[in-house]
Amino acid sequence: MSLSNIERSKKLQLVIHRTTHTRYSSPKWQPNEKERGKDNMVRDHSEYIDDYCRDKYGHTNWGYLDTYTKEELKNAKNDIENNIVFWYNEMKDE
Repeated sequence: MSLSNIERSKKLQLVIHRTTHTRYSSPKWQPNEKERGKDNMVRDHSEYIDDYCRDKYGHTNWGYLDTYTKEELKNAKNDIENNIVFWYNEMKDE
């Protein structure tokens, strides 16, 4: 079943909210083993965006909207959700 753009946007907002607000502001919250990772550190919110992008597009080529020019956004296919640009194509090595 495919999610609509609104549903995907709500899912992304929820992921970002959970990682930046609820977890860090709650003194009772403790990271689980997966979230601790190798270095016993909590995952950064960008890792959740990576997961979302990988699930939807098959890669992690995304960036914050304010880091791109209008020309860059016009010249390549992308989706913009919550001021995050998700590129259709994987980033090419330069």
